[in-house]
Amino acid sequence: MNVPSYRFADVVIATAGSVSERLRSDRLVCDAPRNAQGLPLDYIRNGYTLARMGKSEPQVPLTPAVFHILLALVGQERHGYDIMQQVKSDSQGAVKMGPGTLYGSLDRMIEAGLVAKGNTRDPRRIYYKLTTFGLATLRAETERLSHLAVVARRQLGTA
Repeated sequence: MNVPSYRFADVVIATAGSVSERLRSDRLVCDAPRNAQGLPLDYIRNGYTLARMGKSEPQVPLTPAVFHILLALVGQERHGYDIMQQVKSDSQGAVKMGPGTLYGSLDRMIEAGLVAKGNTRDPRRIYYKLTTFGLATLRAETERLSHLAVVARRQLGTA
């Protein structure tokens, strides 16, 4: 059986079924129930339990990179460098996304149905566009963050 290996600091497998875990140097190796594609059913990242990205319903929370990319694609198709510039502008320079993060995220987002390759008007550039599912996911994440901010302000006494 092919068992995936994940860096312990980044990802830990978590499932409803039984999980046998073995720590091998700095890697956590898990034998976990798998879906039809052979992927672990869900995982924990940054303290959240997330189902694998799928095309059926919006999966939140999103990573900051995915959130910024979706936001950059609202209203128009963009090529990679243009997305990076828009993310930098939207975040007022606080987020500087590199090409590895951008294109790795875009590949996963295409697979999940959040974005699609767009117009091929310029053969030197690949344009990306937001899908209807991507827009629904962005709206769901925005609502989640908005609700979280209201709760935080209330608890901090700044509402």
